[in-house]
Amino acid sequence: MRIELANQLPLNNGALDRDGFAVSPILSYLDALITPKGSVIGESEYGTEFYKLKHRSFNNSWLIDFKRYLKDATKFDNRLVFVSSTLEYQEEQKRVFFSADIGVDRVEGYIYV
Repeated sequence: MRIELANQLPLNNGALDRDGFAVSPILSYLDALITPKGSVIGESEYGTEFYKLKHRSFNNSWLIDFKRYLKDATKFDNRLVFVSSTLEYQEEQKRVFFSADIGVDRVEGYIYV
């Protein structure tokens, strides 16, 4: 399973942003999304179960769980609020377009299934 982002990531390169964080909201969101839940020492609730989708067949249940993981990734950064998400399966390319509105920005990309 491969993720391809449609929008460019604003990198802060360690310098504090206006909000006092060294990581942009989008990078914080993506880190929480792709980090396996329970893999961070001392933060057993950090991350999502997104990694489990890799070994599952693609169907409606897969889409529902992916949408849930998109939402779950916002709960680890107080700058983020899950507003909505859009999923669209593109059969010819065997990929899912996703768009997640996380309050401060929108994350868009493709997941190849």
